[in-house]
Amino acid sequence: MYNSFCDEISKRPSIWVERTTITKSATAAAGSGDLHAYRRFKRAETLRQREEEEVNQERLEHEEFQQTREEKFMQSQEITNKKHNKRVQEKLKLKMKKELKKIEREALQLNKFANDGSFLEKFISQQQQDKQEQKQENQELKEEAIAKKEEENKVQQSQNSSDE
Repeated sequence: MYNSFCDEISKRPSIWVERTTITKSATAAAGSGDLHAYRRFKRAETLRQREEEEVNQERLEHEEFQQTREEKFMQSQEITNKKHNKRVQEKLKLKMKKELKKIEREALQLNKFANDGSFLEKFISQQQQDKQEQKQENQELKEEAIAKKEEENKVQQSQNSSDE
């Protein structure tokens, strides 16, 4: 029987547990040293309870802090996302306005004639102006080409004279 008890004890995990045997009062089983033992056990038990309460209080405060911190972070993220979306929308609006203005300008250039019945007269005058502008551009291009050829001839003549 003793061996089975020892085997049973050896199989158990070894855990050190502080045992407190608190009597109901200082006068219970009052002997010569019981009062001192009672006070010691009571002091140890109250100290243990106080430490346990402090640990629990710290844990609760930490959990509350983490929760409020998380809530504030989520609120700030929501505000940041709202502002970001607003900025993106404003940029898109500006881009759309620019594109609209560009399209309107192109449309005005394509349709230069008013709808008052004088379309043919304005169209003919517009064609004449376009022809004159083209003639002027062609004339300027011809003059530039002639000036380039003259410069090239001068350069060739100067090279020929330096070679001789």
